[in-house]
Amino acid sequence: MGEKLTRAEIVDRAEAGDREVLPALRDLLRKETGAIEALGNISVIARKALLKQCSGGSLPREEAQSLFLQELVGEVAGPDPSILEKLLAEQIGLCWLHLRLLETSYAQLGEHTASWGAYTQRCIDRAHARYLRTIKALVQIRKRRC
Repeated sequence: MGEKLTRAEIVDRAEAGDREVLPALRDLLRKETGAIEALGNISVIARKALLKQCSGGSLPREEAQSLFLQELVGEVAGPDPSILEKLLAEQIGLCWLHLRLLETSYAQLGEHTASWGAYTQRCIDRAHARYLRTIKALVQIRKRRC
């Protein structure tokens, strides 16, 4: 693979499963600021997917919600957070967003069967429990840090 490929060609060939382009792809990922974060951080991918669902396809709403979530995560992380605090703050943000998505979906259901309502409520309860466990984990990490 001696020819010089463009960024788009590298990505396209990698997407097509061309393993010969992997060295060039790795080089590209290392050199391009934010590329690893955008393509390799599953937390970023999950956040984008949740925001897309929450916004209902509205780009202004998605951007506003993204900025709100970013501020929320920053506040939760606090000043000079450790790597664990950063990870937990991001997880708290994802849990918060997922919980709000479920609650909004439930509120917008309107008429539904009792079994569907019970199922949705169990989903909300589980999401709420995950959210609280993540907050508790962050509190415990901070207690040990002090």
